[in-house]
Amino acid sequence: MPRSLFWRAFPVILLPLIVVLIVLGVILAGRARDNAEAALEKRLSAEARGLSAAASFALNDPRRDVLLMAASASLLDGKSDAAIVRADGSLVFASNAQASLSLRDAPEVAAALSGGEGRSMRLSPDTGERRLYLAVPLRGLDDRIVGAVRASAPAASIGAAGGGVAAPLLISGAIALAVLVAAALWITGMLRRSLRQLADVTTRLSGGALSERVSEPVVAEAEPLALAINEMADSLEKQVRIGYAERDTLGTIINSMADALLLVDAGDIVRVANPAAVRLFAATSGGVVGARLMAVVRDHDIGRLANAAGAEGRRQSRHLEFGSERRLLNVTATPIRFESELGVLVLAQDLTEIQRLEAMRKDFVANISHELRTPLASVKAAVETLEGGALQDQAAAKDFLSRINVEVDHLTEIVQQLLDLSRIETGRVQFDLAPRAAAELIREAVHRIQPQAERLGLQVNVDLAEGLPAVVADSAAIHRVLMNLLDNAMKYTPKERSVSVTARVSGAFVEISVRDAGEGIASEDLPHVFERFYKADRSRASKGAGLGLALCKHIVQAHGGIIWAESDLGKGSVFRFTLPAA
Repeated sequence: MPRSLFWRAFPVILLPLIVVLIVLGVILAGRARDNAEAALEKRLSAEARGLSAAASFALNDPRRDVLLMAASASLLDGKSDAAIVRADGSLVFASNAQASLSLRDAPEVAAALSGGEGRSMRLSPDTGERRLYLAVPLRGLDDRIVGAVRASAPAASIGAAGGGVAAPLLISGAIALAVLVAAALWITGMLRRSLRQLADVTTRLSGGALSERVSEPVVAEAEPLALAINEMADSLEKQVRIGYAERDTLGTIINSMADALLLVDAGDIVRVANPAAVRLFAATSGGVVGARLMAVVRDHDIGRLANAAGAEGRRQSRHLEFGSERRLLNVTATPIRFESELGVLVLAQDLTEIQRLEAMRKDFVANISHELRTPLASVKAAVETLEGGALQDQAAAKDFLSRINVEVDHLTEIVQQLLDLSRIETGRVQFDLAPRAAAELIREAVHRIQPQAERLGLQVNVDLAEGLPAVVADSAAIHRVLMNLLDNAMKYTPKERSVSVTARVSGAFVEISVRDAGEGIASEDLPHVFERFYKADRSRASKGAGLGLALCKHIVQAHGGIIWAESDLGKGSVFRFTLPAA
């Protein structure tokens, strides 16, 4: 386990302090010993010189011993000893039991007998303790050196002086150590708070709180790290925001795709499914993700295709018929790596509508070919008949020319419908929108279609609501819509039956309806009757090119209205459209 910052710093603080205390102790103890030794030497010198002065007068006095004893008692410190020796080395006086000792050979005595002051530090031969000896010359009344006076004292006071430094030094060291430790604790505490602040912020950042930032740290040394963490957090927040945006964009794209998308992992479990896949495979979104692929698609061909892509590691694509409706799908399975594993991306494109539109296109081409071929054949037959001699018969020629004229009108109508539809779909038609009387528009169309109704033995009934408002419309365009709907209604209504036109107010619109009494339209065909080229059945195909209702739808939508059809087989059909009220 790593040590804390304090315990790492403590030896660095303690060791220099110990070294300083030791060096300082040695120096101070040495100086204390030197001072104590000098003081002791000075005291002994004073004692010896005082005793020497007294001994000069008492040396030849009969009361010498008494006088010297009295002088030593008054001059010597309680721990000092003194001895007086003649020049020949004989002992004259000793304050301690030293009479039997020969002092002449002592170095300090020899120095004193030579006229100087001698000193020596050595062990006492009597007590074995270390003592300081100091000797001075003893001069007679004639100022000649007649001997020497030696004073001595234990040197223990010198050692005690050096040892006396230890206690104050230790106390000072302890105080200094306490101050340094307190300072170290305070400094490391500030560092610890700064580091804890940095650690807390990084922990919250790792937990997803990307808005967290480090405030100004307690110590300046942590500021570069705090700035680095804040810059890292800014960069991380930006990258995560970009990642979320890209994820949302990708999710929007996937969810907006018209093609079904399934992402399957190595365990054949669906991990991602878009709404198109949910709709195609008739499942709920909660039942797709996390389910097995076969449980979702319920089609062995799709399952085998996905397995083949995963096993072979290459793209697989096939056209398949799917479901009870036999929808045509273009299924592509592509191996893809995600989350450190290999999966399969399954895309299913529904081609049913494209196939239906292609069939409609083919039917339209067939219908147009039929519509064009029939009048052209009639024209060709009439021309050939006229060339064959009928031209000489005025009545016959007139009849054939009339037929040619009718067929040419039919051809012109077909071509015009194609051109009009193309222009309306591409927005190249500018409608003259203005308030128009809805009742007048309807009556005009009915009046114009009336002769045709009479020829077919049909009755046209008109039922208009009272107070019918004007509509915003182009008169010619809406007239064309009404004529087309009325013409269709009469084509599919049996003789001696009726076609009805009604109009009523529906909110902000006027709703106009045209009802026939025909066979009706099958429910599966009803949603497609307004599509271009669409014809509900072959029996109706012979009566038009399938463009009229498509034209009606585009015209009504350009006016801001809607058009729709309602029908029951055997009960006829009703076509309704709305126009904005003025």
